[in-house]
Amino acid sequence: MLQIRTIGSGAKAVQVIYYLNRKRIVFKHIGSAKSEEDLKELLILAEDFIHNYTPELPFEEEVKFDNLMYLHKTQFIGVFYTYAYEILLKTITQIGLNKVGTQLLLDLIVLRIIEPVSKLRSIELLNEYFGIKHRRQSFYKSAPSWLTLKNSAEKINELPRGRASRYRVTQKIVVADFC
Repeated sequence: MLQIRTIGSGAKAVQVIYYLNRKRIVFKHIGSAKSEEDLKELLILAEDFIHNYTPELPFEEEVKFDNLMYLHKTQFIGVFYTYAYEILLKTITQIGLNKVGTQLLLDLIVLRIIEPVSKLRSIELLNEYFGIKHRRQSFYKSAPSWLTLKNSAEKINELPRGRASRYRVTQKIVVADFC
């Protein structure tokens, strides 16, 4: 059976414990409080944890998980738009542009579809939006070779005739944008 324990003289620690073979086992450390106000909050958190973890009936096998989110204890770090990246990359692959350039070029194409900014700013936004890191040095090394890609991108014709003409126009715009 889970119990709440507070220990310490200065900062009081709140723990959820249980006893096994006459030994005290710390199940979860909830936190430490320096004031009475913080101690009351931690005791409420400990009670919530015990209530959510312990089954309501002793014979019930399903255990509730700690699924509560305490907003005053959380911090928003950010999000990545990986779904949009994957969909756009699959579309580019379906068109056939993945055979033209390097991964850096494909990443720049995806980002510039979403936000048309300069190429160097695009490298920064790749990290911010998708968590993809490319070095500026690799951009400067591979950018001169992109000048010759316009002709090879126009020759891509892997799609059925009904959709091919529409995608050829898109390919010219995308590749011409980088050249």
